[in-house]
Parts: sequence; structure tokens; C-alpha cells
Amino acid sequence: MGLILVWQKTKGSGVLKSPTLEWNGLSGANPPDPSGAVGPNHYMQMVNSQYRVFDKTGTILKTGSLGSLLGGGNAGDPIVLYDKFADRWFISQFDFSNNLQVAVSQTGDPTGAYNSYAFNVGASFPDYPKYSVWSDGYYVTSNKSGNEAFVMERDKMIAGDAGAQMIQFNVPSLSTAGFFSTLPAHAGSTLPSVGTPNQIFYFQDNSWGGVGSDHIKVWDVTVDWTTTSNSTISSPYQIAVSAFDSGFTGGWDNITQPGTSVKLDAVPEAFMFMANYREFSTHNSMVMCHSVDVDNTNHAGIRWYELRQTSGSDWSLYQEGTYAPDGDSRWLGSINMDKYGNIAMAYCVSGASTYPSLRYTGRWAGGALGEMTYLEQSAIEGSSSKSGDNRWGDYAQMTIDPSDDATFWHTGPYMYAGGSVRTRIFALTFPDSFLSIADAYMSKTLVVGYLGNNQFNLTIGDLNEEVNINVVNTLGQNIKAVSNINTGRDLNYQLDLSEFSAGYYIINVSNSNFKKAHKVWVK
Repeated sequence: MGLILVWQKTKGSGVLKSPTLEWNGLSGANPPDPSGAVGPNHYMQMVNSQYRVFDKTGTILKTGSLGSLLGGGNAGDPIVLYDKFADRWFISQFDFSNNLQVAVSQTGDPTGAYNSYAFNVGASFPDYPKYSVWSDGYYVTSNKSGNEAFVMERDKMIAGDAGAQMIQFNVPSLSTAGFFSTLPAHAGSTLPSVGTPNQIFYFQDNSWGGVGSDHIKVWDVTVDWTTTSNSTISSPYQIAVSAFDSGFTGGWDNITQPGTSVKLDAVPEAFMFMANYREFSTHNSMVMCHSVDVDNTNHAGIRWYELRQTSGSDWSLYQEGTYAPDGDSRWLGSINMDKYGNIAMAYCVSGASTYPSLRYTGRWAGGALGEMTYLEQSAIEGSSSKSGDNRWGDYAQMTIDPSDDATFWHTGPYMYAGGSVRTRIFALTFPDSFLSIADAYMSKTLVVGYLGNNQFNLTIGDLNEEVNINVVNTLGQNIKAVSNINTGRDLNYQLDLSEFSAGYYIINVSNSNFKKAHKVWVK
């Protein structure tokens, strides 16, 4: 337990787009535990006992029971992943014979045939499994009676080989509050080269026995499918983070709702699904999040992290934040990063006058570190409170569209009228004008100097090309354009924005060969 040092208490000022696509998903289960993934042409959602395949406009293509694809019964805690590197769909659930029931599609069509597998995980039940794609396997962790993790033989499963193996690891030097729920790295957008170790993550709260200060532990896992006994999991190393409190009072009775004494489970003491991995030219990034109590009153916020890694180095903390911008609770988050380095995060929201709802925010890649720079948006607002029990569910999931590597798709639960839990599916993108900020189309630098009176001097040296200047606001609307500026050797141009109201704007300088952008504040 400790003071929240990175608490974002206000919402960002940038304006995100409303969902570009949205529709209701499967419902009926309590809790639904929704999982969903997007592919080139489909969105597949799973909840406890059922799956459904949609096209990318929301048209239903196929619905069925979990057991009909996976074998066994319909036990639950399903997960779906789209493995874009093999054009295959990976689906799973647990069963009560201590098996992990998994299947891989035979083609890229999620409505088609699957090859199914049952991997036994020993004497204890594999509760709350979390899966990931990596170059050498499908990784899975779960809340078993000990610190265990598993890797399934991806190459053989993609080929439909019934001889696919599974390797088990015991995760060393792990402290918990009784909940074993590590999280494997997921390569949803970039597949690391073969031989690159996967990482398993878990935060460590200093209120747990043996933990001196709040931190993240990281284990490296290497796999040898030829001689499986050569596979290893390392001793952990630690990443120091700002203080947090992952515990809530009241057991699982945590999150306030309007007009009822029933409180919802905050799903504390576990990383949320998923830890999303991405490679850039200068570094690798990993984003993940979990729920925290920001002021020791069961006021839930989302602690999020971006870790970075350069060639040959361990992961280290690049930025972190705790998103709790008002008195409502935010929990059950899921976070991801697009190809430009922008971060989107979706989550549930509830409070004394706010029914359990689904909302999202985001961070522009060029914004201040540790802040969600965009104004929170509503995916769908709840219209009743949950009664009868405190179960809200363990899963929500945000994935990236492989078609553009920039559209985020999320599924999560909310409360519908009459006290029923439903799920929602929605897609979102950042305003187009912000997407170029992290692109390095040229080595030259755009320098923007403030001249006073809301006038700016734009400079690019040794250019020798005509350029266009375009100014956009946070809605992504073009508000000023200057075309075909003949730069000669250098660009040295004075831009007058005094006619515009106060706020942030993006100045784009571009032609057919490159695009550079700079964010400015008009006073």
C-alpha cells in the first residue's frame, strides 16, 4: 500500500473519434467473460458457453457452443486470438478435468474447420487462463495452485499435427496475495525472430509477503522443441515502478453502483489481458495495465505501463500512469498500441450515479509521458445496476486490426436495462492527422518556433523540395492549408494562427515523399 504518485486526475483535452463500428455482442452468461479478436475479414467473440463470428460490419455469420469447436463441455473462460503470422484462429477454454481445451483453425476462415487439442495441466484446475502468440509457441498462464506456466507447440498445431507437445514451467521467486496470475507477452502485431525469449510478467505489491517495494517482475522463457528438457525459465529481474495499492477491501465487493448495496468485483491483484508487444526501428514496446485503489476507499483506477527494450537489453520502464480522472471507478481495462506508437485503453466505469458502462481513452504518441492525452469517450453507457451477486468477469480484450495495424477493436461488458449484463464490440481509430507523428519518413527535423501573437516559424534545412502546409484541430478537421511552397534550399516559413481559438493544433508539412508534423498550442 502506498501513495499513488502518477495519478492522472483530469481527462485529456484531445478529441478522439467516436467508435467507427459498434454493435452488441453475445450475452446471457453470468459473468460473460468476453474475449474477442479481429482478423482481415472477421471479428470473432467468445463468452462463457458460446462463440460467434461476425463480418467486420457486425453481420452474424456463425454462432455455436464452445464444446462444438473445442470438444468436451462448455466450461468457460474462453479466449480467442487471431494469429496473423499464420492466418489462423486460436481458441480455447478450460474444462473440469484439468485440461486446457484449445483449437486452431485449418484456414484463415473462422467459420470453417478446426483441429482441436486437450492438454492436461496436472492435479489443479487451470482457472483464469491467459494466452499469447509468440514465434516459438502459444503461451498460457493460469491461476493454478502454484506458480505455473505452459507453452504449446505452435508450428505443429498450425499444421494440424496431433503430436503437438506442451512444456510446463514453474515460475520461480513469485509473491502473490494467493492469486497466481502471471501474464505472457503477446506478439499481436510484430512476430519476434525465432529464438527471441518470451517474457512473463507479474506486478508485485509491497503489501504482499516478501515484497519490499512495488515493482514488476519479468521472467525470460526459452523453448527447445527438439529436446524439451533444454527449455528454461529464468530467475526474475525487477522493474521499479511508482507506488500503487492493488488490494481492495470487502473481498470481491468493491465497485459502487447506483441505487444498490451490491458492489462489483474489481478483479484486483492481477494484470489484465493482454501484455501487447510491438517492435519499432529503435526499440521494442510492451503495454499492460491493472486495477488499483487510488485513495484507499475502493476508488478504482487503471494503472498502465509502457515498457521499452533496446537490442540485447532487459525491459525497463519508459512511462506509467494511473487513470482515475474523477470520482467514478475504472477497472477491467485492456490496452494496446498501434503502429504509430499511439496507445488506446478501454475499461468499465461505475459509480454512485454512473451505471456500469464501457468507455475508452488514448494517448497520442507525441504527447506528454504518463498521460492519456485524449478526452474520455463513451462506447456505451449502462442503464441499470447489477443485483444478486458481485461477479463482473475476468476478461476484456483489445486487439489491433491486421488490415491497417492502426484500428483498435475492443469487447467488454456493460449493464443493460432491467439488470442484465451485456457485451459490446466496437472499433476506434485515432484522428488521421495524428498518425504521422511517430513516422520517420525523412531524417530532417521540423523545427517550430513561437514568434508571439500566435505566429509560428517553421524551419527545415537543406530541403530543396516544394511542400504543402496543413493545419488540423483535435477533431481531425483541416482548418488551414498553404500549398506548393517553393522552399529553395531551406524551408523558413512564418505561419499565422492568430485567427483560431485557444487549443492544440497539428501543423503538417508534407509532399509526396515525406510528412512531418508538430503539435502547437494556440493561446
